[in-house]
Amino acid sequence: MSITAPAPNQEAAVVEALVRRAQELIATHYRVERHQIGAVLLDHDGQYHEGVHMEAMVGRASSCAETAALANAVMASASDKLTYTVAVRHPKPSESDQTPRVVPPCGLCRELLLDYGPDIRVVLADDNCLHAVPLSELMPYKYVGTKWAHEQPTITQAMVQQ
Repeated sequence: MSITAPAPNQEAAVVEALVRRAQELIATHYRVERHQIGAVLLDHDGQYHEGVHMEAMVGRASSCAETAALANAVMASASDKLTYTVAVRHPKPSESDQTPRVVPPCGLCRELLLDYGPDIRVVLADDNCLHAVPLSELMPYKYVGTKWAHEQPTITQAMVQQ
């Protein structure tokens, strides 16, 4: 399913609502050294799916907020119709600036979100200006393996000789 972006004024309202919801989520669930980022996914039906970053003593066991939000979308049978995502980072008590900030998804989350929502748009912040862009623009050369039934580019002998 291809999802087209709404008109700019509609998208601005969607972006603001997502950011506000993510800020409220992480403000409610923030715990020092446990939960620092909150993420919200919006699906085509207007439903929100939320998740928080889960820090672990063993760093490899930690999971991102986007992963938790995506798991909630999967549980709600909405993972095939994701439209927007945003993540907000709560500042640590030791930081002088206590303003929550929109943060881009990490590389692993970009890969994962694109696996489930190839047309998803991600909310970003530039110079205190919020906007949404296709996540695929942040990862134009996404890994496409052989695990699922996708067409794979093949390497021809002519390509190898170049």
